[in-house]
Amino acid sequence: MTRPLLATLFAILCAACAPIDVSAPTNQPPADNPPVAESEEPDPAPPQLAPLQLALAVHLEGWPLKNKEMFDGYVAKIRAYSDLTHEHGAVFTWETANLIDASVKYDDNILYELQAVRGDGVGVHADLGGNPNKPGHSLEQFTNEMAAMKDGMELLGVNTRHVSGICSDLDWVTAAIDAGFEATTGTVEYCLKSLPESLQPDDILSCTNPSQCHDPYPSDPADRLVPWRAADGASWINPDPDGGLALFHSAGSLPCLAEHADTADSPTKCEWNQLDVDQAIIELDQAIALRQPGQMNHLVFVWSFGQAIDAELLAQLLSRIQDRVAAGDVQWKTMPDLIDGFTEWESLQ
Repeated sequence: MTRPLLATLFAILCAACAPIDVSAPTNQPPADNPPVAESEEPDPAPPQLAPLQLALAVHLEGWPLKNKEMFDGYVAKIRAYSDLTHEHGAVFTWETANLIDASVKYDDNILYELQAVRGDGVGVHADLGGNPNKPGHSLEQFTNEMAAMKDGMELLGVNTRHVSGICSDLDWVTAAIDAGFEATTGTVEYCLKSLPESLQPDDILSCTNPSQCHDPYPSDPADRLVPWRAADGASWINPDPDGGLALFHSAGSLPCLAEHADTADSPTKCEWNQLDVDQAIIELDQAIALRQPGQMNHLVFVWSFGQAIDAELLAQLLSRIQDRVAAGDVQWKTMPDLIDGFTEWESLQ
């Protein structure tokens, strides 16, 4: 074979033996690297819980307003507590009936100031319906008295959308709707008196006045977090999306919290002290933990302003609540805020 022919064959063989590009993908992994496992789907993120909607409803009742001096002293306390509240980033909802006529008589429209100037909530605390032996105890009178309170507020320039203190053996739900109210708060065991007797527990059947069965209803803290609508007094414990009255339940009265938590010892006798502040925070944290995804979760504490509450203890309570607000777990709301929030929540369902 000639030398040129050998050279040609050598060139062809070398071209066929060109080195493999190791950067190109192959079907087998390199021998010194184990196979890579397929990535697993990450766990779905837990549903984000909206902040707990917190309200404090102050019942302005049980305070004698026989003259201007007594009225002025009462109103001064209300303004002082409102100032303290706002200093801690909070708002109250003030509920009353006895201040309506007094505000006109003594020419000091404190209720309009609380709502329109200070941004607090204002509602009616009717304190009606609890005495079946009262002369004229009828649904018509019950409704008319409630409506008159609402009209009195309107004359003061105060828009009132909710009412409290109306639990009764009468149809208190229908009465509130017919009187022009959108909502109520502070449902207690005495509200069960409007149910058919066949549905009333034995202790409710034997209960003759609100003071005997005044614990919050529902009793389960988780059930109290979710508002619902009621159609009438005979069926109000069964939520009705078409019902005309929204129910915002109570977590109890602030000065009685420790007593209800430890009924055996009755540690505070419903007098406001440190035990009540601590119990309020316990119940607030419990409510934060019990929030339900996809629901509007709310908590309403009640305070009956029959006597002045220790300002230092109130400031401590508000400060501890503000820590939860700063953490994003709680939002302060007035009762009108809760009504609007519930209506918006309903529209999204």
